Amino acid sequence: MPFLVEHRLDGSLLGCSGIIAVDCYDYLRNIVFELKVGEGKIAHNRLCTSDGDIYEIPVDIGCVITLSFGEKLSITKDLHYIDANLRSRWIEERDRKAEMVFKEIDPGKAEDCSKFCFFRSRCL
Repeated sequence: MPFLVEHRLDGSLLGCSGIIAVDCYDYLRNIVFELKVGEGKIAHNRLCTSDGDIYEIPVDIGCVITLSFGEKLSITKDLHYIDANLRSRWIEERDRKAEMVFKEIDPGKAEDCSKFCFFRSRCL
């Protein structure tokens, strides 16, 4: 199988923590896969696939696979192109979150928390 699963990378080159993990990387086709559990925004999930390049090789295709549990299991796939605009949005989001950590800003409660969230009782 041409896949690296939970592949660890040095995130410091991207301005992230020392170790980041790619959920799955297809090194023959140069595709990054991100697995999400629960409902989420497609645009936000796409940012997760654009968090850098593998071994300084540009990765231009991402795929977000979302598992949603409700009354029945729902599986969706979002295969997309990682362009300069998506990479720029990822950098902006990284910088925004780094500023929140630096200034110790509380992000507040999630607006769209799923009713199946394990931590829902802590936030309400």
